[in-house]
Amino acid sequence: MGNLKLNLRVAGFSNIIKKLGIEVFPFNRSVELSRAENKILKRIKISDALFCFDKIINVAKLKTHCMTGMTLSVKNLFGFVVGKEKFKLHLKAGHNIEYFADILIDIYETVAPDLNIIDGIWGMEGNGPTSGTPGNFGIFKMGKNGYYLDRKVEQMTGYPNMSVISRQAFKRGLLKDKNPIAEFHLMKKIKLADTQSANFKIPKFVVNFFSKKPFINNELCEKCFKCYKSCPPQAIMKNNDKLIIDYSKCIRCFCCHELCIYEAVTLKKFYFFR
Repeated sequence: MGNLKLNLRVAGFSNIIKKLGIEVFPFNRSVELSRAENKILKRIKISDALFCFDKIINVAKLKTHCMTGMTLSVKNLFGFVVGKEKFKLHLKAGHNIEYFADILIDIYETVAPDLNIIDGIWGMEGNGPTSGTPGNFGIFKMGKNGYYLDRKVEQMTGYPNMSVISRQAFKRGLLKDKNPIAEFHLMKKIKLADTQSANFKIPKFVVNFFSKKPFINNELCEKCFKCYKSCPPQAIMKNNDKLIIDYSKCIRCFCCHELCIYEAVTLKKFYFFR
């Protein structure tokens, strides 16, 4: 998603990569695998990087996420899905956030990282993963089992109950104990994204009425058209020099919000579904 060189420059990594002579491996080629053990993705297209290295170390930055609640070890491996395949999976899940969480778990199980690291020394809270605010959480954790690691960090940041990913992992027997971490210290209570992800268990008219939806501020928009090109259900349309969202098509995956580096996409509550 997005241009690799641009993302590295914006994130401030370009100079240090050059200084240390680090080789960056772009995830731009997919291989298709059969994996009967997966719940949803029995056939999965994933980056060929999976087979190019002896060990996979999964390094996740602690961030809130307007769709899944938080981005930790499991969600981070969505990056192994190349380009537009990500949008196809969003479209496959539609409004069903639990279904999407199972897709993320299938990806994690396929990649099976050798080590997971969560960097939460500084993380993001609020309307992450793009438009949130920095937070000093003082957390740096690592472990082999990403489900237990994610759950521990959820508890350390005061996440209410379980995230949807942890909940689905527990249902699938991947997180054996509902409260697997007996001892933890609340470092700093995290401020979550102010939105509600849709779920098919909630009547659709209720979801449409109460949940937040993306809104494009055309005054801030720089017309890079990333959101327009990347919207899974093609709900974003051009109207002369403006971009508008057709909410009858919008599945609230919030890809537009996540991709916009200009913070021109915000989340608002509309009381009448358009």
